[in-house]
Amino acid sequence: MKLPIRNRTSDPLTLFIEPYCDQHEIPPGGDAIVTLADMEPRSLDFHPENWVSLWDEGANEAIVEVITKEQNVVIDALAFARRWLYRFGGRGEAAAKDLDAAVEREEKIIGYVRARFTAYQAFRDGFRSKEAQSDGAVLPQWTGSKALAAAYRAGGAAAYFNQRTRCEPALIDLGEPPFDTDVARRTFDEADAVIG
Repeated sequence: MKLPIRNRTSDPLTLFIEPYCDQHEIPPGGDAIVTLADMEPRSLDFHPENWVSLWDEGANEAIVEVITKEQNVVIDALAFARRWLYRFGGRGEAAAKDLDAAVEREEKIIGYVRARFTAYQAFRDGFRSKEAQSDGAVLPQWTGSKALAAAYRAGGAAAYFNQRTRCEPALIDLGEPPFDTDVARRTFDEADAVIG
């Protein structure tokens, strides 16, 4: 089970994991993703002095990953891409599920944050590769990790859908403009700047 704890205050938030006495600082605008065993008793206490206590009675120690506000930019860009793909019917949904599967495979090996960063990078590589091609060309073969090939293909599909909405804005019937490509580019540019 994953429990996100978000700090939307302007001060650091201290997270204590009991009974282990682990302490983690969540920066302003940051999150902590706490991975806990399923179906185990636990409680969460919020204290007015800007700290939170999580009592975990699970057999395994809780795993905590702290995410900075800057890292959230990349994680949010990946979530944006995923939500956007779902708007494109069956093919878009398949691409979004590919992206989810890549993240899930990577997360088991390298953790929550790094899995999303590597999946985002593969997605952007696929997006840029497809965007640079002429219409109808096949997405070049992925040369990176096999686990991330699905994220790369999802990026190629996103670039294809992006181009189609530029040429045919009424492609999706949502009762509103289907996709603001300027918003997508700004979202991706901000995330790309964090990755470097």
